Amino acid sequence: MGILIAILIFTAVVVFHELGHFALAKKSGVIVNEFCAGMGPKLISYVKDNNGKRHIFFFKWKPDFFETKEYEGRTVYSLKLFPIGGACMMKGELEEEGKDLSKGSFNAASVWQRIAIVAAGPIFNFILAYLLSMVIVGFAGYDSNKIAENGVFDGYPLQEAGLQAGDEIVKYNGSNIHSIRELSLHLQLHPITEEPVMITYRRDGKKNTVEVIPTLDEESGQYKIGISTATVREKTNVLGILRYSGREVRFWIVSTVESLAQMIKGRVKADDIAGPVGIVNMIGTTYNEGKKISPISAFLSMINISILLSANLGVMNLLPIPALDGGRLVFLVIEAIRRKPMDQSKEGFIHMIGFVALMALMVFILYNDIRKLI
Repeated sequence: MGILIAILIFTAVVVFHELGHFALAKKSGVIVNEFCAGMGPKLISYVKDNNGKRHIFFFKWKPDFFETKEYEGRTVYSLKLFPIGGACMMKGELEEEGKDLSKGSFNAASVWQRIAIVAAGPIFNFILAYLLSMVIVGFAGYDSNKIAENGVFDGYPLQEAGLQAGDEIVKYNGSNIHSIRELSLHLQLHPITEEPVMITYRRDGKKNTVEVIPTLDEESGQYKIGISTATVREKTNVLGILRYSGREVRFWIVSTVESLAQMIKGRVKADDIAGPVGIVNMIGTTYNEGKKISPISAFLSMINISILLSANLGVMNLLPIPALDGGRLVFLVIEAIRRKPMDQSKEGFIHMIGFVALMALMVFILYNDIRKLI
């Protein structure tokens, strides 16, 4: 069940990403040859010809209508055999068609239109994450910055400093804290040492700042202040849903960016990196745990993972890496500054190198996933 749910979530997130490219392409007058969900051979295709007649084709890889005037400029909507991912195929976008400047081709659009088309994919991922966050906040409430019941451990520095359950953590060592999850992320990225910690908290509307001296836990060998990072969710009104949904998306974007920064700095071990197999395993485990509580809990858990994956995909695609949307945006911005297009062969070569590097990384991550299962 976990595999099926993981595939459906991943496909939905990718298709929504491609929907961003599709919507802006249509808006800019760029012809979209095909918009599809899945990969591999077509199972079913739908197209409306220039006379307004609708056609449905089954199990056809490349129907003849691609080459006829009757269907010129029309979009084929397809569902493919393997339900993984999706694509938005625009006229003139492929490398071998790179010099196609005919009406309706991707390269015939202005550079700013092309920038908008490419950027729309990641932006739609953030929009999807926001819409799904509204479901989470609407059903379960927003993630507050309050300390949970029994969230201050007996005998630890935080209790000695006078903090208690229900206090709102406002700042931690100068960093603003909007939710306990933000505090948890901060502690993961900046582990507690023997250095004093400055905590600002709010109780009964009044702010207080205390200095906490961490204590060494002999069993774990780590310094601790004695706080639980269990979340406390609180219900809110319609305006609150709009506000806190944005905060949910912001958290996952920041979390992704911070994680990437830790990888670049070499602070993330190979065992901490999860690929497709690891993600499927995580989704399956999360679904089963949620199902033990209630069907609604399992549903909200899957929505939460969808938010994470959508925000993650949006951030990753904005990275200035060749073959990704971010890499394409770099070339388009350079073109806008130079006021002339980049050499197609050179740009294509750079994107090919980026694609090979990404495939090598995916192979490593997949191997790492399998190795952890053995």
